[in-house]
Amino acid sequence: MNRLTLALATSLFVAGCAARPTPPVVRAADLGKPGTVGPELVGLPVVLLFEKGDRIPLSVEIGGPLVQTPGGLAPIQLEVQRRFFLRLDEDGMATSLDGQSYGDVVSRGSFAVGVGATKAGPLASIKVVTPTLKEPDQSR
Repeated sequence: MNRLTLALATSLFVAGCAARPTPPVVRAADLGKPGTVGPELVGLPVVLLFEKGDRIPLSVEIGGPLVQTPGGLAPIQLEVQRRFFLRLDEDGMATSLDGQSYGDVVSRGSFAVGVGATKAGPLASIKVVTPTLKEPDQSR
C-alpha cells in the first residue's frame, strides 16, 4: 500500500469516527433567493425551517403506460400550519418541532389512493396525512 492510499484510508476512517457537525439551519422561504443560500448548502446535511403561513409549491406528476398527468400543471400550494424543522441528511428526512428532537411522533401519517365515481364520471384521489409530532419538552 503506498503512502497516498494509506493517508486517504486513514482520513476516511477518522472522518467516519468523528462526530457529525451541526447542520446549518436555512429558512425554507429563502431557498432560491439570490444571495441567501451559499455554496455550502449544495450538499447535505441541512435543516430547513418552515414558519406558519409559508407556502410550499407541490408539483404532482403521475406517469406510466396506463395513465399520466398532462404536462405543465401548476403546482398545488401547501400552507404551513405551524413552525417545524425538516432535517435532510445521508440517512433521509426527519421532522422536528423544536429543531432538536427529530422523529418523535405521536401518530404516524398515512397515504391513501382511491378511485370512485361522480355524476361526471370516474374520480381518482390521493390523500396524504402528515405525522403528528410529539410536542417538545418545555422543561429543557
